[in-house]
Amino acid sequence: MRAFPILLFFAFCACVGQDGPPSHQGNSARTALIIGNGNYQFLPKLPASVREASAMTEALKKAHFDIVSVQDFAHPAIVDSTEPKLVAAVHSGDICFLYYSGYALQANGETFLLPVNFDPKRRDPLQFRAYSLTRLLQKLDDRKVRAKVVVLEASRDIEPPIEIENMVSSTPAAVTDPDDLRQSIFAFAAAPGQMVTAPANGVGLFTKAVANNIVKPGVDMNAAFREVQVEVARQSTQTPYVAGVITFDLTLVAAPPPPPPPKPVVEPVNRRATGFPATNRTDREEYVWIPPGSFSMGCVPKDSRCEGNEKPQHAVTVTHGFWMGRNEVQVRSYQRYADAAKRKMPGGPLWDTKWRQDDRPISNVSWDDARAYCTWVGGRLPTEAEWEYAARGGLPNQVYPLDDENSREKANFAGKKGNDRWDETAPVRSFDPNPFNLYDMFGNVWEWVQDWSGTYPDSAQTDPQGPPNGKGHVARGGSFDSDPAKHLRISIRKETNKAANNIGFRCVLPDSPETAKLLTGIR
Repeated sequence: MRAFPILLFFAFCACVGQDGPPSHQGNSARTALIIGNGNYQFLPKLPASVREASAMTEALKKAHFDIVSVQDFAHPAIVDSTEPKLVAAVHSGDICFLYYSGYALQANGETFLLPVNFDPKRRDPLQFRAYSLTRLLQKLDDRKVRAKVVVLEASRDIEPPIEIENMVSSTPAAVTDPDDLRQSIFAFAAAPGQMVTAPANGVGLFTKAVANNIVKPGVDMNAAFREVQVEVARQSTQTPYVAGVITFDLTLVAAPPPPPPPKPVVEPVNRRATGFPATNRTDREEYVWIPPGSFSMGCVPKDSRCEGNEKPQHAVTVTHGFWMGRNEVQVRSYQRYADAAKRKMPGGPLWDTKWRQDDRPISNVSWDDARAYCTWVGGRLPTEAEWEYAARGGLPNQVYPLDDENSREKANFAGKKGNDRWDETAPVRSFDPNPFNLYDMFGNVWEWVQDWSGTYPDSAQTDPQGPPNGKGHVARGGSFDSDPAKHLRISIRKETNKAANNIGFRCVLPDSPETAKLLTGIR
């Protein structure tokens, strides 16, 4: 009589684990029994079985299983020594995962795993030269496992077909009660009667799909094996067979915790109150809120005194609001930075070599030093576009600050007139602020900006950063020694790469949670 290697597990699945889960899944240990038979002596060898057993071992390690491996078991050693080792590794309440890759036969309703010394020419009864899977499952159930998953990559065709005499006569009772399959999953590489050729390289589609799906985060065993069936069937004519159900959540790899909700953008108390001041805890300077917006940058058409580097006028959009120093960085603030960073103060100007007038704007600071200071306070130098946008204060096409014929009297330029009573730098905030509540955007000292110098683009720009390199950086706004007839204009700009006693700077801070922590008076 011939016995074909087809696996109809409904004939022997009556051995099951506990009917119903304990109260705490976390108390269940995980034990995996991995068996790979490939080095057959009298049947075609199955080198894929070794690779498949290894792949399943690696997958189950990721799921924190204790692994007990058996490779190339022989008979009768499987019964005398190997079986006790397998059974002893499993304890009451365990989640038990049994995987076998090799040859198997079904005879008279019982499935046998073929040892590597199985000789098809022998005629003695099959139970004396092969290993009964039913026997192993019964012993596992005697251990009162909580649930078991049985996976067989054993639908391997055997050529020539094996002739079996003296078939086992006992026939296990067929499963008639669905409860017999509760807390168990049985999965076979192919449907009954379907054979699968072992791969020459790599592992079989079925084993690969099982190894991948059982360790997907957040996927329980029932769903994992449904996906195995679909995945293998889509790639081949092979149809994996799955029976049984686990009624509690058996997820081998927990889903990652959901990402924390995004931190809400820190809203200033009066974010829409343009020019609202807040003090930076680092340098003790005040910074004011500048909202996003659009403006025309560069030479105003009605201004006949524009120089070439102020043209062409072009539209600019600043998409992000920011915090800008309310005034130019003062000597006292830069001294705090020098002390904290252990740096020397720059040389003072001739009229104040020892920096005794600490309410004046710092000068003689290089572009690199200005940038380092702004980094220290949690920000950066303003881009040239941000500087001019803030300087214009939301007023379109203004030639002069505040577009006032008396602008000269409201800024510190060369000579004295009106409120301008100083020959050198004036204390910060000695003149009226602009509509954005910024002081001294014009006069007192030129101000470094972030950009390299270069020509303006002739098209609209969004958040422009200036050229990638250049001979020098841009300074804006004029100074105490600037000719008001030439430099008291909003669009004036100059290129320089040297520190000077008429060049200072102010910083901008991004609108971010980190900035909110730095500034007082906002939340």
